Parts: sequence; structure tokens; C-alpha cells
Amino acid sequence: MSIANNNVVIGGKLYVLFLRAPTEPVESRTGFIPGKGQYDFTMFWNTDTQLMAQSYPDLFTHQQQYIADAYKEKKGVMSLNTGDVANRPFLQQEYQWRNLQEVYAPFDAQGVAYSAAWGNHDYDNDINSRILYNKYFPLERFQENSGEWELGGYFGGRPDGKTDTMYYTLEKNGAKIMLLTLSYWLTDDDVAWAAGVIGTHADHTVIIAMHAFINASGSGASSRIVTNLFNPFPNVKMLLCGHSTGVVVSPINANGRTVYAVLQDYQSLPYGGYEFFRHIQFDVENGWVYFNTYTPMEHPTINTYLSPYGSGNNPLTVHTTVFAF
Repeated sequence: MSIANNNVVIGGKLYVLFLRAPTEPVESRTGFIPGKGQYDFTMFWNTDTQLMAQSYPDLFTHQQQYIADAYKEKKGVMSLNTGDVANRPFLQQEYQWRNLQEVYAPFDAQGVAYSAAWGNHDYDNDINSRILYNKYFPLERFQENSGEWELGGYFGGRPDGKTDTMYYTLEKNGAKIMLLTLSYWLTDDDVAWAAGVIGTHADHTVIIAMHAFINASGSGASSRIVTNLFNPFPNVKMLLCGHSTGVVVSPINANGRTVYAVLQDYQSLPYGGYEFFRHIQFDVENGWVYFNTYTPMEHPTINTYLSPYGSGNNPLTVHTTVFAF
């Protein structure tokens, strides 16, 4: 390439533009775990951790410690749990929430930003069952542990429901992202509030996190979410959910464009999920997002990068996904 006619030297300084362009199309690739120079930042994502919180808090802590230790190396910006963090909201089961204090200690100690989209096992749809998650994870805790994100607001239309439905914004490496966490027990008022927030952030790419949206076959998408939050807003690009055992990426048609719904849920595996979670790694320059499954748990019958839920009938597939974002 000739640069003879370009003013690359100005004031005695040489200006060089580096472009991180893909060297091959996605469909030709055989591996999708990006190198450190191929992505800008990482979100860590786990979900349906309730059985670890209830019966294997040492394993849950081990998973969180790995994330905390890898956070800076992998350019982490957030660790997200899409609900059923604990298994029961009842006062006689408060020990589970006390367990979570140890589980989240590595995050608090090492500066890991974290958030949660609460599920049906975290609280029932009544005031009494909201006591524990609000006691142990009040709004102030999320504000103090938001890292590079700005916790922009919450829906306060229900008693003690401040952390049910919240939004965060992040500007990093040229990307403007909103993370919107939605309650399992959504009311029409919640949805209307969420629509308003999305509408006033039209310049942000929106990721919705909620506990239940699709099942493991990729079907069953909530028509209320599609109608009110997907269809009117082209800046909504992706939804993350759990609740239904398995993994799937389901492209949802939203007025002719695609919103990717991504499900993961390993809770039915031994030990509450073998500590599996996902790295979500963003390549802002090329508009790609990578999903890679990983477990820090050592076990003779599993492999660090092998997900027991593969594509089709293959029981052991390296569950990696990349798509345009």
C-alpha cells in the first residue's frame, strides 16, 4: 500500500493507524476462543447457581475466585448472574444467603464489578420473600461494586424492589453499552419503565439480562418482551437468560432485524453445575461478541473447555459462539 500522498508525518510525529481486521470469515474458522489482542473487554456470566449456594458454597467460591483472579488479565468489566443466585428466599434458609457473603468476598476484595437479574428462587412475588435478597444485596452494594459502569437508575414502583430492575451504562474503547437487568416477576409498569430507559439511550447498544426468556430448544420467547422492548428499539441487540437447563443461541426476529437470545443453565449437572460459566468477550472494532464456556473445577471426567451441552446430539461440544453484534 502506498502512503506517499498521505500526511502521516505531522509536526515531527509519525501517525500510524492499526486495524484489527479479521483474517478469515466466521464460517471458515475452526476455533472461536479469541486471543488477548482480538477483543476489547470481557463480561463473566454465570446463572442458576442456587444448588452451589445451598450445598456447595466452597465450589461456588472457587468459581468466583477464579473470575476475580482472571478479571484484570482478561480485561474484565463485569461479572453477571442471571438469577436463582440462591435456592430459597425463606428466612429459615438464610444460611444460603450467608454463604453468598463468602462467595462474593473475592469480588469485593479484588474490585470485580457485579450485578444480578434476580430469579424465582431468589424471591417470590410477595413482600415477605423480598427480605433476604434486599438484606444481603441492597442497592448500595451494587452501587459500590459497579466498577467502570454507571448505575444509572432502577425501577422503584414496588415495595423494597429497588434491585429488581436496574440499568448500567459503560463507555469503553469506542463502545457505548447499556446493561438492563429485569426482574423475574415483571409487571407492566416494569416493562414500561424499561422501555423508557432504552428509548432515552438510543446511542447505546443494549444488553438485557433476565432470568427466564427462552427454553433450551430456543422457543418460548416472551411476547411481552419482544413486543415492548425488542421491536420498537433497534439498539437492543442481545438478551442473556437462564432458568431452563441447557444452552442455546436463538435469533429472535424483531421487525426484520435479529436480537440474539442466549441461554445457559448448568444447574442439573453434578455439584450444581461443575462450576461452568461463560466468558463474553467483545471485539468492538469488528462488532463481534464471543461466548466461551469454561470451568475452573478439576474433575477426572470433564474437560476445562468442554460443555456437556453441545449442538444437536453431540454431548461433548466445545460450546463457543461468535456472532456480529
